[in-house]
Amino acid sequence: MPGLVVTATQIQYPFQLSTSELLTHRQTILEYRDELSQSLHAMAKISKPDLSLISQQPELKPSLRAPILEFLLHISIKTKVTYGIYYQAVRLFDRYCSKRIVLREQLQLVLATCLWIAAKTAGGCNHIINNTTVPTGGRFHGPNPRARIPRLSELCILCQDDQKYDEGMFVQMERHILDTLNWDICEPHMTNWLLDFYENNLVQFEMENMVDKVEIINCKRFIMECCLLELKLMELHPAQLAQVLLSILQANLPQHATSSTFQSELNFVEPLDPNQLKYYTQMAYDTVLKLPNNMLQFYSKLQGVTQLYHTILKHSIQVDSTLQTPVRPQFLPTPPASRRGSPVGTMNNIV
Repeated sequence: MPGLVVTATQIQYPFQLSTSELLTHRQTILEYRDELSQSLHAMAKISKPDLSLISQQPELKPSLRAPILEFLLHISIKTKVTYGIYYQAVRLFDRYCSKRIVLREQLQLVLATCLWIAAKTAGGCNHIINNTTVPTGGRFHGPNPRARIPRLSELCILCQDDQKYDEGMFVQMERHILDTLNWDICEPHMTNWLLDFYENNLVQFEMENMVDKVEIINCKRFIMECCLLELKLMELHPAQLAQVLLSILQANLPQHATSSTFQSELNFVEPLDPNQLKYYTQMAYDTVLKLPNNMLQFYSKLQGVTQLYHTILKHSIQVDSTLQTPVRPQFLPTPPASRRGSPVGTMNNIV
């Protein structure tokens, strides 16, 4: 007799019903905006990494920050995790480094495990509102991109270097990270303050200005993930960092600036004062211009990012008009020499 054959048919979920559910959800959120803002702010405040403890890491010097994140971005691209997982993985890594010493021989294992955890907890598969019911192993089309959890076999291959890892080592490291963080790994994401309702549900609401919305989302992603390179920015509360990034986007994307495009839908409970905002804004500008070439090549493929980078580059040149612009690879111009980071080697040579 033949073995058991299981078939699954995708059934279309009524579009009008899912739209109605999302709009009702938004109305409820707006009614409790003050309470949610306070609650999310308090939760995110507890989860901040400790810069003073990270700086005491004996083998993870500040100069390694860029190649470390370059490697993590590389495996996030290769494993095709959804938007936001890379950022959340870096947050987990920084929080772990605030409590444990990380040796260079363990670095790839820790980074890949943080990505694995982030994909499982923040990938979107636990809270899907979509237009298609999801049979086992099936795919769907809906307002949220499909979450993909990297396979351990993929991580073993991507992390091959002088040190070889097996699947059991990732499982063991996962448990170690969870125990270190007291299993408190679901912190509020910065997109809660950075993206608005329609940007979070772009696939559901295909509006006439779809191209503009995609550019805005890409620019927000670009500048948010660039700021991961600077630990002083990561020490800010996510809401405060969102305040910095929204001010940068409003200043550099005037063609998209409307009354609500660069306004957070949540309240800023502890906003930065004007002097602090100016200080961290300049720090964010400098961090964008220090982006390694490999990372810059990836982001330049995202619609709207090249234009934003050009605008930020012009701003930096105006601030320091005495600097000349050296030659840069064809895809993007070079930032002024005093605002560039030191050359970064490949991750395999460092980690």
